[in-house]
Amino acid sequence: MRRVGVLLGLATAGAVFPLVGWVIVAGGQHEVVAARVWGGRASPDGARTLRLEVLAGDEGALRPIRTPLRVTSPGAREPVRATTSADGTVDVALAAGATSAPGAPLRIEGDLPRPWATEGALVVGAGARTGFPREMRGEVTGELWLRVALPRGVLASPFPGEIVVEVSRGGVVLPGAHVAAHADDADLGGGATLADRTTDARGRARFELVARAHALPLRVEADLGREHGAWDGALPVVAGAMWVDPAALAAGRLVVVSPAPRDAAYAALFSEVHGRMFGATVRLAPDGAGFFRGEIALPREALGVWDPTITVASDPAAQSASAVAWPARTPDDPFEGQVVLERDASLLDGVPAALDAEAARRRRVRDTALTALAGLALADAAAFALAWTLARRRGGPAELTAAEPSAAGDAGRLAAALGGLVAVFAALAVLVAWRCT
Repeated sequence: MRRVGVLLGLATAGAVFPLVGWVIVAGGQHEVVAARVWGGRASPDGARTLRLEVLAGDEGALRPIRTPLRVTSPGAREPVRATTSADGTVDVALAAGATSAPGAPLRIEGDLPRPWATEGALVVGAGARTGFPREMRGEVTGELWLRVALPRGVLASPFPGEIVVEVSRGGVVLPGAHVAAHADDADLGGGATLADRTTDARGRARFELVARAHALPLRVEADLGREHGAWDGALPVVAGAMWVDPAALAAGRLVVVSPAPRDAAYAALFSEVHGRMFGATVRLAPDGAGFFRGEIALPREALGVWDPTITVASDPAAQSASAVAWPARTPDDPFEGQVVLERDASLLDGVPAALDAEAARRRRVRDTALTALAGLALADAAAFALAWTLARRRGGPAELTAAEPSAAGDAGRLAAALGGLVAVFAALAVLVAWRCT
């Protein structure tokens, strides 16, 4: 009997210890790696640019990682290879026809820090769009009619901008009119809040100004002989926006300046006809003037399209309130059209699926471990029943308690051992459930 109990204990220990070790290693939370895909409208031929963001971690804390990856799409002859930067992002371009079909699948995969993949159909659609008319709304009074335009749609503080004022009477523009602009929260030159100009042959006058606040009331007055007119309104200023140098754009370079400390600016070039044509991350560094500046070259073909705009933001998806759009080309007529801020849309998010897969894996570990524990418990119970049967064959129940106390003692010790094993198995079941939850 004693030998049976010893063998039972050794067999149980030999099976339980490896099981516990496996649960500790395999049942814990493993780090997941997954990609998010941001982008906008594809071009008519299906070509598109995407911004990928690769994250690693668990449900409680995801962090961007630098890692090489491959992007496979239908219609592509070979995968697009790229490497994310320290912020986990990289922009890739997919050839025409690669993702033209609605719901076209995309596979993003890598081998570091361990093999991983994100796969799914891209959402069809565009991100949120906000239009900023170039012609400002305002109240006009007097005999002369005044129009005010912001050729770039908005202002960013504390960076230079330009307004254009047109003076007319009865629909006829008036050259030679005296125009004065006044804004208490702007620098109209040399620190002054007041400046004056004379309209040109098209009846227009241009003023450079630097916004000093995020709300900019403006008053413009015009005089021609004894006739007078006035315009009162407010100019839009995007709080915290990064500024794009228009002179550099004319030379084919994107120069981004941030008023606040930032490591990077996320830029994307959009066209009404061709969709999202280009995306890039611009690294910023202190410029010695109190700002943070960076620049990259722009693709020549992107600047050749009609009315391109560049969205610049401090986050990869351009969802922040400080995201702003700047026209990539100077408009022929500063009063016509609008500047459209187009934000990227979430086209594919592999993070929820990766977290669900990890949770399912841990549930499988839990279920397997609990099943194994139940099997061991049943084996122990069967062994105990065998031992009890052998003990009874040595004598009846009365003899077990009187004539053969040793047999009764063995049975009692086996019962105690069984109780201990039940307690051990219960504790192991609790450990498994905790580790795999």
